[in-house]
Amino acid sequence: MSPTRRLTTSAAALALLTATGCVSDGPGGPNLVIMANVTDRVAMSTVITAFRESHPNIRVKVTYADTGVLQKELPRQLKAGKGPDVFTVWPGSGNPASAETLANNNLLQDLTLHRYAWDLPEDVMSVAGSGGHIDIVPASYSAIGAIYAIGALKSIGGRPPTTFTQVLDLCDRARKHGKVLFALGNKTPWVTQLVSYSLAAGTVYATQPNFASDMALHHTSFAQSPWREALQKYLQMAELRSAAPGISLSMHALPASDDPAQTRMPAAVSAAYGLNVHPAHEKEAKAFVDFLASARGQNLYNSKGTTLPAIPDGTFKSDPAVAEVARRQKDETTVPFMDQRWPNSTVQQVHFQQIHDLFAGTTSVPSALKAMDRAFSDSTLN
Repeated sequence: MSPTRRLTTSAAALALLTATGCVSDGPGGPNLVIMANVTDRVAMSTVITAFRESHPNIRVKVTYADTGVLQKELPRQLKAGKGPDVFTVWPGSGNPASAETLANNNLLQDLTLHRYAWDLPEDVMSVAGSGGHIDIVPASYSAIGAIYAIGALKSIGGRPPTTFTQVLDLCDRARKHGKVLFALGNKTPWVTQLVSYSLAAGTVYATQPNFASDMALHHTSFAQSPWREALQKYLQMAELRSAAPGISLSMHALPASDDPAQTRMPAAVSAAYGLNVHPAHEKEAKAFVDFLASARGQNLYNSKGTTLPAIPDGTFKSDPAVAEVARRQKDETTVPFMDQRWPNSTVQQVHFQQIHDLFAGTTSVPSALKAMDRAFSDSTLN
């Protein structure tokens, strides 16, 4: 998520651009120009405040924009030799402002020789650049899973399930108590992926971690893989309705089989930043990305929410709600968000639509997977 969790696009989004900090170079020192996603305002502001305390001569200008603006305008600015010094980049591939796309167009500065690049976990490294290079600073690590209201679970005598059979049994138990186990806003396009990603993590990626690469080599397909099982189980869990949230929440992996050892949780780098290949303020930009990659920078960036540092160092105190995410990050029982390894956003958009059509009853699981296969093949050729 990616990435994938921020998909609002419209011309009106231009109005969301806001800026803080200094606007031009002056006697107080050089500017450092940063552009970040509006959803990361709190995290970035926290880091910038601490960065300026340790670098008082650097004046920072930060602009926040929504996903649609960033994915459309950033590549255009960078290709024109302009753009901010440091900016939001989506990990992996899959959209115009992703690490792989920008790096392949020579729009990102290679950060491989920076100290932090030596300590990246393998799953983080796999989406941090292209051609064996490290081209971004991963900032936060988040997951997709089932979020339970602990009080509501206790009230029906339930607990977080560890097998898919237990998931269905818990659904029945909740229904008998006049409650709904899961609520999902499938009318919002990006939300449609959450359950299928969670289930495919176990049905597909637990045994085929290189599934996207195998697809690119025509060794498999969505239709020929356990993605079919994931979508069938998704439909089994319907119908989904609104439910009142509880006060105490806890996130857990959504098991896709009856073997807990095969359970995986989609978890990956969610926020990341790149350095302009031709930054106006290179020294200051490098100082900032190194600060963001440090233990202090990572901990500060993730201190206000329920995300984890993308570069763990053991000093971060995570929110109890995401204790399982932290454990799985350490145990390496996570898989990257699926779209981070897809050729571009076409596959994801088709996936959104097909899940919607499945719940609307206008398509079938085999037809949905064939549509995704066509999108993958067509986008590979682009």
